[in-house]
Amino acid sequence: MEKKRVTLRDVAKKANVSVATVSIVINGNNQMRIREKTRQRILDVARELNYQPDLNAQILKGKTSSMIGLLIPDITNPFYPEVVRGVTDKANSLGYNVILFNSDNKLEQEAFFIDTLKSLKVAGVIICGVDDGGEQEAALLATLDRDGIPVVAVDRGVLNGKIPSVMIENREACFEAVEYLIKGGHKRIAFVETGQSVGIMEDRFRGYKEALEAYGLEVSKDLFYHLKSTNLEYLHQANGLVKKIRRAKPKITAIFATADVVAIEIIRAAKQLNIRVPEDLSVIGFDDIQLAELIDPPLTTVWQPKYEMGQISMIVLNSMIKEELVAQKTVILAPKFIPRKSAQSLKEA
Repeated sequence: MEKKRVTLRDVAKKANVSVATVSIVINGNNQMRIREKTRQRILDVARELNYQPDLNAQILKGKTSSMIGLLIPDITNPFYPEVVRGVTDKANSLGYNVILFNSDNKLEQEAFFIDTLKSLKVAGVIICGVDDGGEQEAALLATLDRDGIPVVAVDRGVLNGKIPSVMIENREACFEAVEYLIKGGHKRIAFVETGQSVGIMEDRFRGYKEALEAYGLEVSKDLFYHLKSTNLEYLHQANGLVKKIRRAKPKITAIFATADVVAIEIIRAAKQLNIRVPEDLSVIGFDDIQLAELIDPPLTTVWQPKYEMGQISMIVLNSMIKEELVAQKTVILAPKFIPRKSAQSLKEA
C-alpha cells in the first residue's frame, strides 16, 4: 500500500496553526512576521512528519523552486568534495537545497544536465565546468542566463567574462611554485596540464612561463605535456608521460603538474619505472587535496581554499537570486605554497 504524502495541511493541524502560516515558514519567506517560537514549532513538526515539498506542483504553477543546481566534472577527483561541502553548507543556511550533477567531464552530459535544471526551474546554478568546454560551454551557460537563471563558476573562468567566478590567483601561485624549483637549481622543468580550454589553465601556464623568463631560462616546446583530463582513464597515461619526460634531452629534472591527482599519478608511475622522487625527479602539484600529504613522498603543492570557494560561490549566487548588487564579477582568493618532500634542490640530490 502506497504511503500517503504529508501535506501542508497535516503540518498545520499538528502545529496548531493555519496552512498559510506553514506555507510562509516552509517557503522561507522572511518578509512575513512570524514569531520565532511558532516558526521553530512548524519546522520541528515538518521534520517529525517528514514533510517534503511537492516540487512538481510548484513547477506546474510556474514557481521557481528553492533548489540550487551544482555541476561538477568528476566526483572521483578529491578536489571537488570540499567545494561541494562549502556550497551545500552555505546553501542550507540560506534556505536552499542543492541537487548535485556529475558530468563525468563530458560536455554532452553537462548540456543534458543544464536542460534538466532549466526544466526544474532551479533558483540558480553553480558550475565547475568540464575540462574541454571552451566556447561551447560558455554558449550553454548563456542559455541559463537567457532563461533568467543566475550562474556562478567555481575554479574556472568563463570565456565570455559575463558569468561571476570564484577562483584563486593562479598566475602568482604557479610563478611561486616554479620559482621554488628554479632557486633549487632546476633549469629544465616540465609543465604538465589538463583542460587546455579552461581559463585558469592559461593563467597557470602564464605563471610558469613568466617564472622561467624571469630567471633567463628557455621556454621550449619539449617542456610542455598534456593530459586530456583528470578522469581516471586518462591518469593511467601518466606512465607513458613520465617515460617521454625522462627521454627528453637535455634532461628534465623537475615537473610542475596543474593538479594534485596528476602529480600523484606521476609519482606512482615514476616508482614503477625505478625513478626516485625527489632524488631523480622533483614533482610539484596543485590543489593540496587530502591525499597530497599522505603519499610517499608527501607532495609539494599549491593549496586552494576549496571549502571557502564553495561557500563564497553560494553567497554570490544568493545575491544574484535576490537581485542584489554583486560587487565584483570575479572573486579572487589567496593560495598558499606548501613545500613538502616530493621536491628538492639539485644540491640535495
